[in-house]
Amino acid sequence: MHSFLRAALLVVPLCLAGCDGKALSSLFFLEVRQERLCKMTYGVEFPGVPLGALEATQTLDFEPPSIPVEEGDGQALLESLRIEVRASSNDAALEGIERVGLFLRPTGSSEEPTSLLELTPGAGEGGVRVFQSDAEPVDVLALLRQGPLELTANVAGQLPESDWTVDVEACASLSVRVNYLARLF
Repeated sequence: MHSFLRAALLVVPLCLAGCDGKALSSLFFLEVRQERLCKMTYGVEFPGVPLGALEATQTLDFEPPSIPVEEGDGQALLESLRIEVRASSNDAALEGIERVGLFLRPTGSSEEPTSLLELTPGAGEGGVRVFQSDAEPVDVLALLRQGPLELTANVAGQLPESDWTVDVEACASLSVRVNYLARLF
């Protein structure tokens, strides 16, 4: 017991002597990483585009998870995103899609949406198309704290002329890091 108390009395002043508070608080964090967090959405409808048009946009409401972290006390990094799109209407020609851009903003906001990720096509066959992000991780904590969000998908390429419907499975890798020392005091 005495040796523990003696060690604590020696270590704590040494840590505090050379630290400005930020360095010390960076030692007290909790990090949680979820390699595969998936959500399936059925019946996402896109409008048909006139002949020669190269883009279509669809906006969905998104209720983010509650992350009780104050400004500056942590981060939530979206590290990767893989989207699998399945044609649920016969006329959805997915092979013409060349790019998918994802944007977020608070529901009902008139502000410019934040560009989240740009997805490029990968493998696909039989009415299924896979899109994968290869960008740097994006800190989405500030957006997640704003409450309900609008997720807008901007699809570009050779798109169907008539309305088309797809089922979408999105799987993300997310890492959340929280300074728990700041949460205690």
